[in-house]
Amino acid sequence: MNKKLEENRNKIIELSSENTDDVNMIIYVFAINKKLDSLLIKLDDLNVPTNVSSIVKKGYLTSVEHFYQVLYHFISYINTNLWFVSKTKNYIVDKIIHNKEAEASLYHKEYFHDNNTIPYYKHHFNKAIISNFYRFLNTIPMEKEIYLFLKKHGVDISKTDINKDKDIEKLLYVLKLICIANNSSFGLFYIFDDDLNLKGIQHVVGNFEILIEHAKEYEDVYKTILDNY
Repeated sequence: MNKKLEENRNKIIELSSENTDDVNMIIYVFAINKKLDSLLIKLDDLNVPTNVSSIVKKGYLTSVEHFYQVLYHFISYINTNLWFVSKTKNYIVDKIIHNKEAEASLYHKEYFHDNNTIPYYKHHFNKAIISNFYRFLNTIPMEKEIYLFLKKHGVDISKTDINKDKDIEKLLYVLKLICIANNSSFGLFYIFDDDLNLKGIQHVVGNFEILIEHAKEYEDVYKTILDNY
């Protein structure tokens, strides 16, 4: 057994046990079930200066302590943006924090609570949230109904650049619109999945078109909710 990995896992379990809010419960469950191991094993031993000794007396956070803080706020950010998702929430969180784009924030070595780092973390949080959806749209056949729905919301997937905030924001809005209209649907599994089974792609497309139909049915209501939240 990797001793360093075990120490990191136990530290995350300890930190997430200190408070019993919803996010800490997710982190705790993920940690004890070893769902964070693939992330924790990549942690280095570099400390992160905190700049504000009044908050962190020792003046720094260890690598695993800072990882925990970023992970906590990352999951909280996901929950805030997808607050309306119910049955599939933990699955979606798991998929987002494990995609390759999430690593840019989870392993970043600038103190999370420094105001100067907020734009960086927000950009990479948003990018990680939409990345699997972006890959999903680039994998499935672009049927007419899907194309028209995306076009209506200013998304041309062939020209979308997920390194640009404006493109990320458009895709995030479409993703949220689909999710709020299908908040308890297991069909959301597909659009957050990073490993689609291409043999069943037509089945996946059919399910996605159903999600879009639900989004279109009361779109004005959903948009009002999203625009005012």
